[in-house]
Amino acid sequence: AGNGLTSVTIPDSVTTIGVYAFGENALTSVTIPDSVTTIENFAFVVNALESMTIPDSVTSIEVYAFAYNALTSVTIPDSVTTIRFGAFAFNALTNVTIPDSVTIIEEGAFANNGLQSLTIPDSVTSIDGYAFTDNALTSVTIPDSVTTIGEGAFAGNALTSVAFEGDFGTFNL
Repeated sequence: AGNGLTSVTIPDSVTTIGVYAFGENALTSVTIPDSVTTIENFAFVVNALESMTIPDSVTSIEVYAFAYNALTSVTIPDSVTTIRFGAFAFNALTNVTIPDSVTIIEEGAFANNGLQSLTIPDSVTSIDGYAFTDNALTSVTIPDSVTTIGEGAFAGNALTSVAFEGDFGTFNL
């Protein structure tokens, strides 16, 4: 880690991108081959990644895997079930599509971005603390599958409308 790499080619023999494998470099783009199933903690933390397509072989995006980059867009495949702590924190995302395979969005997963719109699929049961804190959201719809919303999950936004698809209806703030 920390070698100033600006590009890398990951061969399709790789199945796991290990802890801190490419952390603290200058990568602006990377292609992850569809042989990869796990992107471990801090794998691409602190780089200059602007866009990212994660192949649908990946089942796990771990803690801070893509944090502190310059991502404006990301494609998360529907093979992913959990978006771990801080996975995409501190980027420049304006929108994100969370696939309907995801059940848990962990703490700070998308904190400190520029999210203007967000669709939470009805597969999600838990939105942990600070998951979407410090973004640019003006409205959010919470599906009735969600049973837990953690402290500060949507703090630091400009919310004017929160719609609950369950028995609560819409709250205009």
